[in-house]
Amino acid sequence: MERRSRQLARRLHDVVDVWVDANRNSTTFPTQVREDGTLGPWQPVYGPLMEATSASLNAFVAAATAAVEYESSTLTLFVDALVRLFDSPVRDGYTWATEAPKLVARLGAETLMARAVFLRRWQSFATIATPKLRGSEGIQPWVFLSSFVYPKTLGGDSLLAGLLISSQMRVDPLNDELQISPDEAVASAADANVLVAVAQAAEVEKGKRTLFFWGHTAGPSKYLMQTLVRDRAALSPFASLVDEDLDAFRKAFATRFNAQLVLVRRVQRFIFLSPPDDIMELVNQVSR
Repeated sequence: MERRSRQLARRLHDVVDVWVDANRNSTTFPTQVREDGTLGPWQPVYGPLMEATSASLNAFVAAATAAVEYESSTLTLFVDALVRLFDSPVRDGYTWATEAPKLVARLGAETLMARAVFLRRWQSFATIATPKLRGSEGIQPWVFLSSFVYPKTLGGDSLLAGLLISSQMRVDPLNDELQISPDEAVASAADANVLVAVAQAAEVEKGKRTLFFWGHTAGPSKYLMQTLVRDRAALSPFASLVDEDLDAFRKAFATRFNAQLVLVRRVQRFIFLSPPDDIMELVNQVSR
């Protein structure tokens, strides 16, 4: 498995590098996008990238998902490969093209976190989210970096990133093998993003920048919240992610969830967003 992970990582890195080199100064690459809040106007940007990298990314994620399911130590190798891709030097050229490695790495990471949620492999989730990199606010878990949350290849729009992740989850060929419907795949990705958002809210309380996470626009699912209520230890990796005691993290869960929900509601597109009452009751139960 170690040899296989290195082969898949090398192939993914090579495919992304070739695409960036071919497009960073391309005269056919769009230099302006008229945004409308959907992925449509961005298709000329991300479409060619996905066409070039999806096969390699899907193969990489499929192999890594096996490591997630069995909580194998080889998962670290897959995650390290994504972190290296994310942190690779940015070259000269159009930002939308030169920042593509970060978007591909994020797609890989969010897909794996979604699989960890679906499979209820919380320690695997922690393995994916824990690696730290230096950002504008110091050294943090890479999933808390603004460059992770706001991909420049999509104009720095966190919501567009969520739409792209959701669209990719719907067509992931691994869904059939896992016997998961497209809607369930998207729900697991939203659940994963909500959990990262709640954890990052703990960093905000320590003075870090407030970040916008897309997960609240589609989640959390009732199944996730019921799991968190029943299984107190499920949140242990997330407490560790922000160096908190588990009991303290659970007690603050509802407050932090609601803080992110308020932020989402400030975005005009989701002004009427409100999770069902039964979901909110479960959120509150987590903190009791």
